[in-house]
Amino acid sequence: MKPESGKNRRKKFYIDRKIQLGITVRFLAIFLAFIFLTTCAVFIPSSIKLLSHAPAEELIKPAEEFLILKSRVWPMALVVMLAAVVYTVIFSHRIAGPIQRLNSELRNILSGNYPERIRLRKKDYFKETASLLEELAQKMSAGRNHTCSFEAADIEKQIDKIKRSILEPGADKEVLDELDTVRSMLKGQK
Repeated sequence: MKPESGKNRRKKFYIDRKIQLGITVRFLAIFLAFIFLTTCAVFIPSSIKLLSHAPAEELIKPAEEFLILKSRVWPMALVVMLAAVVYTVIFSHRIAGPIQRLNSELRNILSGNYPERIRLRKKDYFKETASLLEELAQKMSAGRNHTCSFEAADIEKQIDKIKRSILEPGADKEVLDELDTVRSMLKGQK
């Protein structure tokens, strides 16, 4: 696997402990149940024979099977369990990281900062959700800009009306200057 570089590299082992530990615990619970049931299926035939009241000569072979299985199954189960924990944490990065990123961008949108692009890592999940969030942010940004310029245009029309009425004989020059100041302020916001 090629190591991530630059901005796409996650710096934390646990991005969101609640999500990642929840995924790991659930996965391991299911995995432990599977190992338990499989182990029972493997050991039950030998155990039944050993628990029977058969003569000692007939119990030698089931006892040997039981000991061989015990020496092979438990170490392998431990190795597989550790591998499952590592895999689950790595896998959960592909879920928890994008969720954290999307939540961060939603906070930005709520504060009025609209992202142009939301980047997720190559193997992350929720890429479609990130695209939809980008599209929403772009539409909100366009709507905000459109609304502001529309309101500014209306205000400018109103200023022009006031100016025409003031330009009639006896108009106050200070009012005209103030209206020009408001107009320049509005043009600066566009």
